[in-house]
Formats: sequence, structure tokens, C-alpha cells
Amino acid sequence: MSLQKTIILSMLPAKVALSIYIVFISSISQAQILYATEEQKTDAFFNETADNISAGILVNDPHYIYLQLLHDLKSPTDKEETIIKLKKLADNNIADAQYSLYLIMQQIDSKNVSKKEAFNYLVASANDNYTPAQKKLSTLYLFGKGVDKSAEKYHFWQEKAAQQGDADAMIYVARSYFSGEGTMRDDTKGFQWVIKALSTQKSRFNDWDMLAQLYEQGRGTPIDLVKAYMCYDLEGTAGIDEKARIAPRMTEAERAEGLRLSQEWQEQNHSYTFPALGLEHQPDGSYRHR
Repeated sequence: MSLQKTIILSMLPAKVALSIYIVFISSISQAQILYATEEQKTDAFFNETADNISAGILVNDPHYIYLQLLHDLKSPTDKEETIIKLKKLADNNIADAQYSLYLIMQQIDSKNVSKKEAFNYLVASANDNYTPAQKKLSTLYLFGKGVDKSAEKYHFWQEKAAQQGDADAMIYVARSYFSGEGTMRDDTKGFQWVIKALSTQKSRFNDWDMLAQLYEQGRGTPIDLVKAYMCYDLEGTAGIDEKARIAPRMTEAERAEGLRLSQEWQEQNHSYTFPALGLEHQPDGSYRHR
């Protein structure tokens, strides 16, 4: 943008400047993701000041143009006008804007708003590898909301999200591979996705029972009772009965090794089970020191 245009816009209120300036957005040749997750977008939405947003608009930063439009969408009026502006970002391959368009257009009951067009924006965002759009699209196919139910398309889009690093999607994809629903059954791929979710989530991983069963049954991986014992131990009190169930099939040394691996994992990830902290489950549901 020329210096003259920047000076003119800097004299105008932010929303007026946005209305004029958005016309000058240069075409983006490749899809662009402004905020990789909804959490990042929410943080930016609440943390950026009005002055920062105004300044960002004037230097042709789509992040701030997008944030201003999200602020404008909170207004009960002029939503259709804001949608028009948002479309300018979406049509310049901003995946976040495409997804936001889908969400807001779904909420508006107006003859000027096409549900088919909204769905097309969702598909475009998903194709541009925007994870929230991929997960939303997969959910639509899972429940048949506005589309025909399709286990295959549910799996396809969940796997796309998993490939983008979404740990929840990794677990859903793993379950599909184990069940063979929506894809060819493949225990090896299922196990690999569970391990990927573990490495991604670390201390937030909470599918220890699933991983323990895979090691115990040898699904997608050789049977390993030591690691199964470790995983059941990492369940905390929920895994006590499972440890007792497989204990007779193990030597004392193997059980000790399973506990050692569990303790090592807890220390490395700074995440401890109640038993590891010396707490026992009480009849009233609380935990107290032994």
C-alpha cells in the first residue's frame, strides 16, 4: 500500500479504516492459517488491544483484520455486512476466515445467507489443513448433520486432523483402525497413532487403559506384560484391579520393572498418580495419606 493511503486511513476510526482498507488486501497465492488452534485464536481475541488491532490493520496484517471482524461479529446488528468483509479474507485463502464464515452463516437465518455456501467454506478450510474445520467436518459425517452419514469420511477427516498434530483426533483414528469402521482394520497403524498421541500429550495423556490392553493383548505390537503393568499403574487407582489380574502371569522382577518404568515416566513428566503420592482412595470418594 502507498504511503498516501496509509496516512489517509490512519486518520479514520478503526472500523471505517477496516471497511476501506480491506479492499486493498493483496491476493494470497497459498492458503494461510493465522491461528493454528481455537485456543490461540481465543487468546489473541481477548489479549490484543484496540490500538494494536487498529495499527495492525493499517500495515496490512490479516491477523488484525481478522480479529477486528471477530469483534464486529459480536454486535447483534450488521452481521451480514461483516460477513461480506469476512468473505474477502476467506476468498484470499485465509483458512481461519473460511471456518469462521461457516460457523456464523450457520447461525444466521436469512435468505441472503446460503447454508450450501457455508458448507463450502467449511470444506475449503478443511482442505487448507485448518484442524478445527477438519474435526467439525468429520463430526458432521459421523452424525449425518446436513450430510449423509459416512464412517469413511469421518475417518478421513479425523486422520487429516491427526496428521496436523491433534492428539484427540489421533485417538479417534486409532479406534477406527482397531475396529475397522470407516477404514481397513490395521492394528499396527492403530497402535502407532496411540503412541503418537502419548508423545504429543505427555502428561495430559489419559488413555492408559487402552495402551495397557494393546501391550497385554499384543495388538499392533508384541505382547509386553511389563509395559502393560506400567500402563495400568499409570492409571492410578483405576488400574489396581487390572494389575492384580495380570500379576500372576508375571515374575516378581517383571512387576518391579513395570513399577519402575511407571515411576520413571511420572518423574520425567511431572505427573503423579495418587498412589505414587502416598494417597489411598477412601469409601467417601476422597484420597488420604496412608
